[in-house]
Amino acid sequence: MGRVELLHCFTSDHRPLLPTLDPNGESKKWKCKPFRFEAMWTADSGCRNTVARAWATHVDGTPMHIAAMKLKSYKKKLKKWSRPHFSNVKKQ
Repeated sequence: MGRVELLHCFTSDHRPLLPTLDPNGESKKWKCKPFRFEAMWTADSGCRNTVARAWATHVDGTPMHIAAMKLKSYKKKLKKWSRPHFSNVKKQ
């Protein structure tokens, strides 16, 4: 969501615009952090197996839809796999 506010300018007949991208704290509604592939995962053999299973998933549709759904499956499976194997590496 976004909002545009008209500001006052007393030295011109033009009014500046102030765009706001997050007026009501919309970003706080997104609790999940974005997915990031971690290079350290490649050191574990489970990573290769998890990726292979994700790409082997059968999906019908256009090539772009198939790729998007396989990427979604890949992300979900890697997140689920990495949680017990690596937990929170930054805290450790």
